[in-house]
Formats: sequence, C-alpha cells, structure tokens
Amino acid sequence: AGLMASYTGLVTQEILDSVSHPHWRSVLYSLCFMHATLKERRRFGAAGSGAALGMGASDLAACIGTVQRQLIDAESKRQPVDWEGMHFMVCDVLLAGCMPDEADKQVVRAYGEAWLSAAILEQSFHFYEGYRIPQALELEQHRQEIETLPLDDSPVVFGLPPRADAAFRTNRTQSVLSAMLKMQPNQSIVNGWQSRAEVVLAIAAQLLHALPSRFKQDHVQDSLHRLGPTKPLSVSLLHEVSKLNTAIYFIDAAIEQVRAALNGEIPMSPVLMELAEDLYHARVPATWIELSGLELTRIGIWSETLQRCWKQLDAWLEYGRPTTFWLGGFSNPRGFLAANAQEVCRLHARDKWALDDLVTKTEVLKVEESEVFNPPDTGVHIRGLSIEGAGWDKERCHLIDCEHASSASLLPIVWVAASHREGQTAEASMKYLAPCYKSSSGLRLNNILSIDLSTEEQPSKWILRGVAVLTLCEA
Repeated sequence: AGLMASYTGLVTQEILDSVSHPHWRSVLYSLCFMHATLKERRRFGAAGSGAALGMGASDLAACIGTVQRQLIDAESKRQPVDWEGMHFMVCDVLLAGCMPDEADKQVVRAYGEAWLSAAILEQSFHFYEGYRIPQALELEQHRQEIETLPLDDSPVVFGLPPRADAAFRTNRTQSVLSAMLKMQPNQSIVNGWQSRAEVVLAIAAQLLHALPSRFKQDHVQDSLHRLGPTKPLSVSLLHEVSKLNTAIYFIDAAIEQVRAALNGEIPMSPVLMELAEDLYHARVPATWIELSGLELTRIGIWSETLQRCWKQLDAWLEYGRPTTFWLGGFSNPRGFLAANAQEVCRLHARDKWALDDLVTKTEVLKVEESEVFNPPDTGVHIRGLSIEGAGWDKERCHLIDCEHASSASLLPIVWVAASHREGQTAEASMKYLAPCYKSSSGLRLNNILSIDLSTEEQPSKWILRGVAVLTLCEA
C-alpha cells in the first residue's frame, strides 16, 4: 500500500524521465520500497520499532531530490555512482537524522546498505522472493508491477521473524478487546455471583496484603553508614529506597481511598472511579507504573515484581553489596549504571580517568546466578535479562534463531563495567550491539544501555529483526 501510494501521489512520469542516468529508475524504486518498508514496520509494534513515526511523503520527496542531484552530477562528470555518499545522505542525514532511538537509526542504515548499493543493479537482485525491481520505462508499467505484489506482506519481507505476525495480530486482538471492555457500562454489572464493587474490593484486599512495607529511615541510615554513604552505588541505593518508599505510600493510600469510596465512606471521584475500573480489569494504573518505574500491564505480575524489587533492596541493606544485581528491579537503571561507571572511575583516580572519557563495556558470561559467589573486581554482574526476537546459545555464547514461539530467551549473567575510551581495541569476532530496554510494553525511546552480543551472522540480520534485551519480561 505504501509503495503504491508513492507511485500514485508522488512519483510521476515527469520524475521518471527527469534523469537520463541508466540506474535512475532502479534507485528510485528501491528508495520508495525502503520508505514503504520502514513505514509498514510500525504495525509489528516493538519488534518493528518506531523507525518511521515521523516519516512522511515530504521525507521521501527530499530523498528523491537528493538522489536526483547525485545521479545527474555523476552523469555530467562521467563518474561512477557514489553509493557511499548516497547512503550517507539518505540514511544518516535525511532519515536517521531526526530519529531519537539509535536502534531505529541502525534499522535505516541496514536497509540502506542492502538496497542503496550496486547490488540492486544485478539481474538476480530481489528484496525478497517475488519482490523485484521492475524493468520498465513507463509509470503505468510500474504501477501494474506493484499491483501484483501480495496485499498482506509476510514479516520476513521486513527482515523480521515469521512469528512477528502472530505477535502483531495478538496485540491487535488485545487492543480490540480492551476497547470493548471500556465500552461496557460501569453500573449494575455482575460477574458470576459477585458485583463489580465486590470484585474490586477483593482485588484491592489482595494488593494491600501483597504490598511491601516501607523501609524505616533509621534502618536505612545505619545500613548506608555500614556500606559507605558516599560510595556511588550507596547513593544509588538510597535513591531507589526513597523512590520505592514513595511509591508504596501513594499506592497504599490510593487503594484505601478506593475501598472507602466503594464502601460509601467518601465520595467517588473521577480519579478513584478510573482507578477502580483499572483494578476491575486487572490493569496496572498509569500512575502506579510511573511511581514504581515498572512498565508492566498486568496487575498480578506487577504486584509480584514490586515485591521482588523490595526484596532486592532489603537484601542489599541487610547483607551488603550483592554478588549480582537485577536491573529490572531499579526505578532508575541508568542512574545505577552511571554510579557503577563512577566507581570504576574512582578506582583509576591515579590514572586521572574522567567520567566523560569512559565507555560501557559488557560481556555475556557462561555462568548462571547460582554459579556466581563473588562480585567482580570491577563493574557489576547483572542477572535476569532476556533477549526478545532471538535465542542464545549458552554453550557457544552467541545469538541464534529462536526455535520456539516464545519471543523471549533468558540470558546468563552479564558483566557490565566501564573502560577508558583510548584503551578500546577492535574485537576479533562479530558483535551485535543490542539495545537494552526496561520492557517491551514501554516506549522504546529510553535505551538503558547497549550490550555486546556475539554472532556468527551479519549484525544487520539482528538489527532488522529488532532484537533487543529486556530487563522485565511479562511473558
């Protein structure tokens, strides 16, 4: 649909005839195909990323104008096509230049490397089986070729795994069902033998019972004094404890107000009514997600995860620095990693390392949490990370295709440290720099860090598949 729209509303016969260079029509078609592909990736949600959220016809027109000028210049000077310069202008400047997420930029560059290169001029070239560049001169012939393409494109055409289509349809079904639930009347609804109010009261009681108690200030101060109150990680710990205490306080107060309103003790305000509606449908209220920093949608999993967050902080206060850290249990994981980098910087104070000169260093180890008995000399051990969109070979330590329908695969322990920028050396093996996000349900604009994952295949394969590392998995 996007490709036909380009050859109906933007590309005209005049544009097709505007450049006499023999490669012009092939490059133009490839450019329009790439633009349509980027826009269509949005329907696959997080796996497709948000690469084309702000991409419209004006962006494509700018790209076409740039390519026009480059080919006219190459023909007038009798020079070969500058594919590298074309790729840079189209992908890095015009398309990726306005994208906030580095993962989206990588997707654009990966498409550009494959589809804005001399390879598209070969007779055997195809974007995917059945998707070829028309060898036609007239606009109508191009349109006829486009009409022969399938109406429903397979995810494989976009470089995504086949199961991405099932995930897309599942998300769409859930959205429809959620909309239908919101259309239900709020009064006089009976669920079995329980009224709507009774269901909400029962859920509220369960949440209150599971809600952790707040940390006592005296206990926190004593523990921090023992750990070293000025150490960067101790400062991060204090921030996390304070954040969780605030979240527990407000969530406890909100649940109590809902119970009082349903029992007729206080008026039912619109805010409390919305909160009761969320609890009835087992949804996590948006304010609770913001307070806790847990980007989860199901109330049961969210409640269990909140308890795990509390237990991690409680063990840290009680027994000292853990041997492994669960990154998903922090409301501000980037702050924790910044504190980790600051500790590495202090260890090299004699070398006069500056925080701005450090780069994050990561390595996926071959050990599980039960096999780690001591913290590393520098950096931290991270547990509980999962890969979305691929699998992990624990024996050979590299990315593999996911064998099962599940989209998440657990990683072993990941070592995260920092090193000086000048000391970096080129890796002998291929690496895919995977973005790490809090969860697949949240916006993919808040990249926590990037993790080096070994691969025996080209990194572009995993880039186009949208492979990412998650700190929280709701599956």
